[in-house]
Amino acid sequence: MQNKKQCLDCLPQVRVLPQSIVLLSSSEVRLKCESSDTPFVSVTYWTHVGQRIEFNPSIIEMHGNELRIYQFGDTAYTQPGAYSCVVSTRYGFIESEPAMLSLPTLDPFKISTNENNILDIIEGNTAIIPCELPNGNPRPIPIFSLDNNRIEIETNSNRYKILPSGNLHIIDVKKFDSGKYQCSAKNLLTEQIVNNSQITILQVLNRPSNSRERQALSTVYKPPVASRILVGNNFSIECAIAGWPKP
Repeated sequence: MQNKKQCLDCLPQVRVLPQSIVLLSSSEVRLKCESSDTPFVSVTYWTHVGQRIEFNPSIIEMHGNELRIYQFGDTAYTQPGAYSCVVSTRYGFIESEPAMLSLPTLDPFKISTNENNILDIIEGNTAIIPCELPNGNPRPIPIFSLDNNRIEIETNSNRYKILPSGNLHIIDVKKFDSGKYQCSAKNLLTEQIVNNSQITILQVLNRPSNSRERQALSTVYKPPVASRILVGNNFSIECAIAGWPKP
């Protein structure tokens, strides 16, 4: 049993690079097969979703340890999915871990049956403009507009923060932040944009003139009861409370 384990440990590691990539349709891509075995033995063949690939000139070809795809997604030979290389070593044939090739996608926002979201917040508090991003590949980025004008958000902005959830945090809100907010989602690869039909109306109220005046605390935003996150993605738990004095 111990000898068998030692034999498994000494098997060369075979992998395909890049391991995961999103490609536009008709793109060209080269997959490289690598092995920790020395000397490297040439690739015997490649597979797509477990099936041996039949090469086709100018569409999909093998050159040494490379698989070259010239028309990704356009033909039956070059569809998305798992691509692996099979190499011949002194231990026999070994198949690599698969490389995942996919096409870009962007789903529409979920249709909301709720009325527009209205936020009444006193100046100086933090406002959260929700944006539940739709599914997409690669993950879409949020875009926000105020009264139909796009908000340009700098990476190091002290007032605007976009969290991994897609929500926009407006720090220390001012009267001029009042208005109708809408979020959209953009696929950076295709530059496709989809808009959310739901509007968030932010009404920023004046600070009390009397410093002793108090306003009860209210929940601006609370996190969902449950969230599903892919391994490796960023995640944040958000909870904002407003009132006066500022909590």
